[in-house]
Amino acid sequence: MNVPVKVYSATEDHDLHARQVDEKDGVRIRYKKVRDDNGEEVEFSDIAKAYESDEGEMVILTKEDLASLPVEQSHEIEVTEFVPADQVDPVAFDNAYFLEPASRSNRAYVLMREALQSTDRRAICTFTLRNRTRLCALRVYKGVLMLQTLLWPDEIRPAILEGLDKEAKVRPQEVKMAASLIETLAADFEPEKYEDDYQLQIKELIEAKADGGEPFTVAGREEASDDDGDDEVADLLAALRASVKGRGGDADASDDDDDDEETGSAKK
Repeated sequence: MNVPVKVYSATEDHDLHARQVDEKDGVRIRYKKVRDDNGEEVEFSDIAKAYESDEGEMVILTKEDLASLPVEQSHEIEVTEFVPADQVDPVAFDNAYFLEPASRSNRAYVLMREALQSTDRRAICTFTLRNRTRLCALRVYKGVLMLQTLLWPDEIRPAILEGLDKEAKVRPQEVKMAASLIETLAADFEPEKYEDDYQLQIKELIEAKADGGEPFTVAGREEASDDDGDDEVADLLAALRASVKGRGGDADASDDDDDDEETGSAKK
């Protein structure tokens, strides 16, 4: 079954982009493409891509060469299987694209959308985009089919972290108190409530400096010593109790927990 679609990028960058300039007078710095052998500048239109062969020879491939690849001839997004939604870990998500019906009737499009929603599955697909074969997941986002490109497994680095080579032991009452704190902050996710403070402050700083002022001053900060950090970790349960109480939660612990805490502190 074919579902004709048009593809649109679903995300955009809202960051302010700086230009490199000479610090002395603000004159813009430009990069030039030059030859290795004689330093002569090369126009962008004259630059080609070269790949190294198994024998070490540099082979130039033109746009026409790349366009002749069999995978470039196909513009299909091929669905290979349907998997449970929770089996696609968000760490693999890359770029997102909206899919719009591209035929006179959107019946097949709507059928695919409703079927994905009712089964709580995601369609795993492959397609070629910008000289790369892409692995992707087709899912439903706010009533629209969304194509989410996925990182290949070898593009996700293994989580080998020295800080977890020797895991600290936490007691059940600490886990229970931490869970209580989480419950006091439980809410439905509403991304509209959040703002990119850094970008807002960058804009404010730009406008202020353009007018000859400086709106922000760097406050002096005293660096905490390592001993302070150790004390904070040692008193973790007390800090959790205070946090839960400050959030209006039930910070009461059993007498046994208090006794355990005192014993634990004495042992430490």
